[in-house]
Amino acid sequence: MSQAVVAWLVFCRFGARPLAPLRGLRSVTVDRPEPTVLDMPAFCAQRRVEFRDTDAAGIVHFSAFFLMMESAEHELLRSLGISIMDHGNPEQLTWPRVSASCDYLAAAKFEDVLTIEVGVGKIGNSSVDYDFHFAREEKSIARGRITTVCCHLKPGRGLEKQPIPDSIRDLLSKHA
Repeated sequence: MSQAVVAWLVFCRFGARPLAPLRGLRSVTVDRPEPTVLDMPAFCAQRRVEFRDTDAAGIVHFSAFFLMMESAEHELLRSLGISIMDHGNPEQLTWPRVSASCDYLAAAKFEDVLTIEVGVGKIGNSSVDYDFHFAREEKSIARGRITTVCCHLKPGRGLEKQPIPDSIRDLLSKHA
């Protein structure tokens, strides 16, 4: 693929020209599934893109999607009566992230209103996968996944992985 074609594709996708020539760029084929709404009962959150979420080209910076995923995950958990960190509980649970990924399908811009669907993917013995779908007016923008692990926060000893309590597993399974 010629450098001019790659530059044109970047321009079409992101609405900005590259600042420097794209030297040494090779064509790579990425096999992605057709974007669809999550195939599970999803929790929905809405978020307006703030100026701080955007980059110099005026589109949402890739890192902002990870913050939006975490925020939507917390909203889902709060809606179920679960906190990611229960300070008043001597058996304090917390949910550190062990994996996070996001595929970007289209650009989102300042002041766009994004719908973020959160579904619970796999519930393991001590881990939970959350699946995310970002859309603007029903157009898929991004898809992501976060894996968290249930841990006890032990004073002076740090985090210790533990099985997900049945009460929490039952609540999460409503969105699985």
